[in-house]
Amino acid sequence: MLNEFCGSLVRVDASDNVIRNLDGVPTSVREFKITNNHLSDLTSWGHLMNLQYVDVSNNDIKSLSVFRDMVHLRGLVADNNNLTSLDGILYHDGLQALRARGNLIESVDFDATALQRLTELDLEGNRITKLENLDQLGSLEVLNLKGNQLDDLQLDQAQPMTSLRRLTITDNNFNSLDVRLMPSLKLLHADRNCIARLTGLSKVRRLDSLSLREQRGPTALDMSFLQSAYEVRKLFLSGNRLEAFDPRIDFLSLQLLDLANCGLQSLPEDLGEMMPNLRALNLNFNALTDINCLRCIPRLKRLLLAGNRLAHSLSVVEVMAEFPFLSEVDLRDNPITQGFYAPLQVLVHGDTADAVDLFRLPDADAERDATYCNRLDLDTRIRRRLYEHVFVERCQWLKKLDGLRLRRDICEVKDSIWKELAARGLVLNKDGTRIDPTDYEGVEDPKENGTMEESRWHAEDSFA
Repeated sequence: MLNEFCGSLVRVDASDNVIRNLDGVPTSVREFKITNNHLSDLTSWGHLMNLQYVDVSNNDIKSLSVFRDMVHLRGLVADNNNLTSLDGILYHDGLQALRARGNLIESVDFDATALQRLTELDLEGNRITKLENLDQLGSLEVLNLKGNQLDDLQLDQAQPMTSLRRLTITDNNFNSLDVRLMPSLKLLHADRNCIARLTGLSKVRRLDSLSLREQRGPTALDMSFLQSAYEVRKLFLSGNRLEAFDPRIDFLSLQLLDLANCGLQSLPEDLGEMMPNLRALNLNFNALTDINCLRCIPRLKRLLLAGNRLAHSLSVVEVMAEFPFLSEVDLRDNPITQGFYAPLQVLVHGDTADAVDLFRLPDADAERDATYCNRLDLDTRIRRRLYEHVFVERCQWLKKLDGLRLRRDICEVKDSIWKELAARGLVLNKDGTRIDPTDYEGVEDPKENGTMEESRWHAEDSFA
């Protein structure tokens, strides 16, 4: 028995076993992780009164009543059990964090609860249709209700949730949302609801991140909320049928703007002046034909424009040359890059599907790209080389172009494409005279037929 040999243990991890009872676990244990076992409501916990942090995910516990007498409990994780309610844990006045994802909970009522110290509540992936008296959780800072069936939070007008900092209600059924009773919100993620109207933002002065992607209601999202969201730093609106994005106020704090797949054909001419501090801009999968409106954004680092209607490469490069810190550009699936790259192949595993960003193209495979490029017709290879050459010369800090690491030595490569360019007079000597390609017979790029370098750029961008 473990308690006979290790009677003073404080932390135990007994995950991935077939444990049904806890006899022999030392009474001194305070942190206990016992996920993926065979625990049930019949399992006795009576001798483990000193437990403070418990993780019982992936067991067969149907009620939290088994933890009723653990007066020292501070954190409880009970994901993927068969819980139908939170009864049995609502009166732990010392509990600070509760997570019960992937259960069968349909309703929760915090009336007369003793959870006054609870700061984190995560009920993602349940079946909750009713959530009552949430405002009685006076210390709640983080609330995750993603993947339920809620259409309202039913807050008491006389009792605002002044401590709430992060609210996630993605994948629910909200038709509208009023946040005036959450004045301290810093993060609000409400993707894939039916929201047509968002109100109360004038009371939320510290909002940092706002995400309203893919609203699926019959009524289009009312963009008037932008008038009160001018201090937001990250704004995600991808997947909404906007057709026009024309804010009437400056967003001087905005650093990330996500407007992919919004049906946009144009943008305001002064967009860059209204948002001069943007670091990352995602305009993928729209119908833009011109990006001159993006001038005057000196700190832009990432610009995604895949799947648009950009046909004039010189005008595009002229705009991008004005971004001195630009490090990533994606122009795939535009007329100016037609035929340059192989069709994308993306394999999404079931356990990582939620992590895939559907509004940006994944990085390309360098080896596959090299094979594809070697099979292109000569004119297309020449156009692609000139395209890369211009970006190298005009964008000094660019590291990734169209999902591939940009070779900054491409201008010095004396391969077959370069020789053809020289023969056509498309590359010249420094003095302006034509180059005789026969002077470079036998000179090849060592990377043209060798192993391609890793395509992914590993630098971090805090605004991605």
